[in-house]
Amino acid sequence: EEGGTEAEPYIVLSGCEVDIGSCTASAANGRQETAGEFVMNSGTFICNYLQPGYYNGSNGTYPEGGTLAKITVNGGFLKPGTLQVGYDNMQTHVLSTLVTMTGGVFEIGTLNFQSVPGNPACPPSTTWNQSGGITTCTAFNGGYTAIGGSTIKNNGAWGPGRMTLTNCTFAVYGTMTLKNGTDTEINVLADTVFETGSINGEGSASSVIRFDGGTWAGYSA
Repeated sequence: EEGGTEAEPYIVLSGCEVDIGSCTASAANGRQETAGEFVMNSGTFICNYLQPGYYNGSNGTYPEGGTLAKITVNGGFLKPGTLQVGYDNMQTHVLSTLVTMTGGVFEIGTLNFQSVPGNPACPPSTTWNQSGGITTCTAFNGGYTAIGGSTIKNNGAWGPGRMTLTNCTFAVYGTMTLKNGTDTEINVLADTVFETGSINGEGSASSVIRFDGGTWAGYSA
């Protein structure tokens, strides 16, 4: 239509799993395995599973320092049923994950934001930096919210879980568990509303929620 505006993208992948990174190489070919990046600027994207760093960084093919899978949300509406970050139950991969959000709405059913044990040669890490927008963890259909270093007891290497929130809203509709196989740190800074139900600690390392200008609000169903 002349003079009209282009429609924003609307993508619904019902029942689908979207992996960002995953196993991108199968042989030691000069350590050429790469991580993926998902960038959301506008529109709507809905899927069942969104999995950055899912078994990314295969043993023998990962680059020096490991892989870093990224999700960047600058606007729009992103809705995964489950956000599964940095998963490696085989304990052989070298993977880290970075979530950056400056705007938009991120609605998550189950948030599993953990540094699941990886290769001891290069421990994983999970980092969430949000400076705008609204994140809601809805615990839809029996879902849950878990943040930090995994408490799985095996021979893998734990890495830290870090969140820094400023000028935004981060809401957990239900219980939030701090999985502190290694240190878990959440920094709630200026002009941020941090809303949760009950908060549980799990594991033997330390968990810290630090407020410096932010506001905590309790949630009850």
